[in-house]
Amino acid sequence: MGEYPHSQMTFANPNLVYGTISISVDNKVLIVKGRKSGKWSFPKGHAEQEETELDCALRETCEETGLQLSTRFQKILHLATGVYFLYLCQTETQCIPRDTDEIIEFAWVPIHKLRRMNVNVDINTFLRSYGKKYMEFSNNTIGYNRYLPNPPQHDISY
Repeated sequence: MGEYPHSQMTFANPNLVYGTISISVDNKVLIVKGRKSGKWSFPKGHAEQEETELDCALRETCEETGLQLSTRFQKILHLATGVYFLYLCQTETQCIPRDTDEIIEFAWVPIHKLRRMNVNVDINTFLRSYGKKYMEFSNNTIGYNRYLPNPPQHDISY
């Protein structure tokens, strides 16, 4: 399980996006639908001045979904346009978006259904590179635990 020690925190690159990928034990992923693009994406956004990569990802997730994730993440994934912090969640928490200017909808969607949706390039990259691995433990906590030697106990609140 990852956690950024303060000595390793780096300021975010303003040209990239930073976000989170939250996957439940039921193999559903939290996604948001952009108002302008009409496409589904992981919660993400650009960094503010002197903001770290993780701080940006957590702030954007909170703004777009209302979820406040902890700094304890499972893994860092580098996708087409940005950096994402992976969280494997015990529950699918109900979301209450705080920023409805950019986001018009959110959903917990089974990973296998993402291929049939209008999704952005980062979700497509995730599906090509990692999707099969995470679909292997669909609805199977034994499989879930196989990928997670210590299932996460991170905080999710809103």
